[in-house]
Amino acid sequence: MAPPQKTDYNTVAIEETGQEEAASYTNEGRWLVCSEVITVVAARAWEFSVPLALLGPPGPHASLRAPAALALATTLATATLAPRTGAWADRSDRRRASRVARLAQILGTALGVLGVASLVYDGSRQNYAALSLVLLGGAVESVAAVVSKNAPKKDWAPALFDGDELVDELSRTTSALATAGQVAEVVGPLLGALCVSCLGPRRGACAAGVLNIASSAPAQAVLDSLYAKCSKLRTPRAVREVVEEEKVNAWKRWAAQPSGTSLITLAFCCLWFTALAPHGAVLTAFLATQRADPELIAVFRICGAFFGFIGIAVFSRCSRVSTSDESVSGARSARRVSSLRMASLGALLFQLTCACLAVYALRDGDMVLVFCAAVACSRAGLYAFDVGYVELQQLLVDERDRGACQGVEAALCGAMELGLALTTLVFFSEPSSFVELAELSSLFVLLALVLFAAWLALYRIFDHIHAERDHGHAHTAQDLKRLAGDGRHVHVAYAGVKACARSSHGHAHPHPHPVP
Repeated sequence: MAPPQKTDYNTVAIEETGQEEAASYTNEGRWLVCSEVITVVAARAWEFSVPLALLGPPGPHASLRAPAALALATTLATATLAPRTGAWADRSDRRRASRVARLAQILGTALGVLGVASLVYDGSRQNYAALSLVLLGGAVESVAAVVSKNAPKKDWAPALFDGDELVDELSRTTSALATAGQVAEVVGPLLGALCVSCLGPRRGACAAGVLNIASSAPAQAVLDSLYAKCSKLRTPRAVREVVEEEKVNAWKRWAAQPSGTSLITLAFCCLWFTALAPHGAVLTAFLATQRADPELIAVFRICGAFFGFIGIAVFSRCSRVSTSDESVSGARSARRVSSLRMASLGALLFQLTCACLAVYALRDGDMVLVFCAAVACSRAGLYAFDVGYVELQQLLVDERDRGACQGVEAALCGAMELGLALTTLVFFSEPSSFVELAELSSLFVLLALVLFAAWLALYRIFDHIHAERDHGHAHTAQDLKRLAGDGRHVHVAYAGVKACARSSHGHAHPHPHPVP
């Protein structure tokens, strides 16, 4: 990957915020968590029930075609439209973007509910008009979720807790958001299952859809309240003043991040190409072919969620840094990034170890329980890495490009899911070939580890001075805010950067001078 291009100070205009009480997890952070829980619980209940409604009543006429078509529609929509949606959010006011995305999500859910409701009166007969409504609604929802679901933790949280003095509050809020999201991932499907068991597949799906629509109002009201209270959220993002295309491709923005976060995103997205997920349809079907009891499969899923909680808790503890004062601008954030780098690497190593153990148990042929235990334990590494990944994105992605990077990430994750589905369908459709599919999933975990290690080697933390505002590498808008006084600061940069061409005082530490 080519090193980032030079950035001139005049390319960024920074607007100062007014004086107000600093944000904290106790005040603003908990409200973000509240909005996250409301959004995810209702959305997961709806997403759980829709495929069951499309499957129809159990019996010889049940078909997987409609649920498969829904998965294909949502994945393709995300892969093609998510980057543009994220780039649009970057150019928009935060509250406006959130409201528009929320309205689009309501529209998508309403279309889905209308389509499922029409199936209630058709029995098991095919109704392509109703199916089309559900597919269209699902596609709209998936694109809107790029902003409504991801923006609070990847844009609102880092904007609220911007600055070295609030790094610890950002970390605390991120961990709380991850834990709340994990709780919602468990409670949501249970709520959807309750609706389906009480009302039937289609009426239950309609009830879950109505609940999803109703939850949008309080979730958005929480964000609106934060927006009105915190001036940092209302302050326009830094803008580029140099002459350039008004709508630069989101993929280019993503690839040109000064801190090399595109490599981290690629590593994260590789983890989505996996058949070793307790909640995955492929793994569930495989366990059924191995005569696993439904109770065992249910316990297996619960254990996966439980180890996810453990992974988040352990990661939060292992990635802690000292809170001593530091006079150099950016040093506190740099210490946090350094801690996250090592903790995230450990999480990936743990996940790879568990995946290899799971493959070994499968190859033995008579160790199903060991296989299930290894897969469940691997979730600790996955969710721990997810927390580290999100916080690294919060700290390192340029605030002007957060939406674009979110969109590209969603597109790549969707592409990985689609690739897994097609690979399974074409090459590993028989239960006897699941071992090879598990091996391929483990290889993608290894690829994620290699990509992350490459980022560790190619992008380092530097402590240096930019004399006379002359520098030979790019900066994010956050870095430019810290460049005050003598120009000394600490930040992540490409390891191959060279010393500045002109300097009246020289560098305090000649480039490259990585911080240990």
